Amino acid sequence: MGIFCFQRFWLGILCCLSLLQAGCLRVGPQPEDAMVTRHIGDHGIATLQENQTSLIPLATGLQKPPLSQGSVFVYDNPVTRWEATGVDHENITWRNSRGDTKLTTLSMILPALRWKGAQKSGRRIISEISGELHPLQKGKRIRFREAVFNTRPPGEYVTYWECQVQGMVYLSVHAGTFSTWQILCKRNGREYLLLNYAPALGNNVRIIRVPENNNKPVVRQLIAASPMPADKKKQADSPKDKQ
Repeated sequence: MGIFCFQRFWLGILCCLSLLQAGCLRVGPQPEDAMVTRHIGDHGIATLQENQTSLIPLATGLQKPPLSQGSVFVYDNPVTRWEATGVDHENITWRNSRGDTKLTTLSMILPALRWKGAQKSGRRIISEISGELHPLQKGKRIRFREAVFNTRPPGEYVTYWECQVQGMVYLSVHAGTFSTWQILCKRNGREYLLLNYAPALGNNVRIIRVPENNNKPVVRQLIAASPMPADKKKQADSPKDKQ
């Protein structure tokens, strides 16, 4: 009886090895078992909003979109071109020159809600919102909690933001001179983000980020935008930054 069981054991092992070699038997987690986030792409907002449970509309205080579909913004460090591929009353979808995509609220002051690309993919849930930035006014403040779920590279974290409008600043960048609202954001009180938001464009013209535990700031400026406001100033004698 013992010999018979021993033979059946090895016969079973040989059968499993044959099936694995033939590709008929698969082990471990399979691709079809994973929950895959839809690619934003150029299908715009409607496709992304099919999954209502994972998309929470945020009250940004803006009554209408600040920009239109087809608007283009080019930033330096590194040079990247972002185009608005879809706009509705709550969100904007974007695609850059590398084919990466992202979903934002109507306010470009708040961080992106979703992003997908060759190097990074993930989503962000913003909650526990206190205050409102728009309409922008000196001294206005907003606090919120963000929960970030990265799928590429994998990882999760929770942080707390506080942003305050410091005032109006006339700012000259590569794309020209703009009247901007300057907003200082702090993440967990250790990482700083200084934004210069131009209402005429509905977007930031300069972004300065001081990473946590790093004293060297990373500065990105607007190189070009389309369409540009009619009253954009590009004269050499334009006002300097009032900081």
